[in-house]
Amino acid sequence: YPQSLKAMILRGVFLFTPGEIDYLFQNGMASHHHPEAWEGYEDHIRLDPEGDWETEKQNLLGAYYKRLCSGDQVKAEAAAKAFVRYELSISKTFPDPTKLNHTLETPSILIPFALFECHYMLNNGVLRRGALLDNVEK
Repeated sequence: YPQSLKAMILRGVFLFTPGEIDYLFQNGMASHHHPEAWEGYEDHIRLDPEGDWETEKQNLLGAYYKRLCSGDQVKAEAAAKAFVRYELSISKTFPDPTKLNHTLETPSILIPFALFECHYMLNNGVLRRGALLDNVEK
């Protein structure tokens, strides 16, 4: 719609590439910018006495998704809190502690937020790889 768009300010662009997903949710590269957030994200899985860290560290998103879909409300809520705390801490330049706390204290927001985010990351945003850039020249 170039005829009706005068300007656009992008805070960030996320194309759901495997590299982007790994950078944020798997290989620890985000820890260079957000070390405390990454530590909490990783620790939730690493310190779970019922988990298998050696296996689950290979797929942290999958480990979170498994807990979110476990049918155990306590386990799901704990995983959702750790995941959403991480996500909201890294996704904004200046995270809003009021919004973060409200989200973390509201299970009706918290668990769907975490499930939605995990599902989309595990499924490349439900897009075919490259779909967002296919027609960029138009």
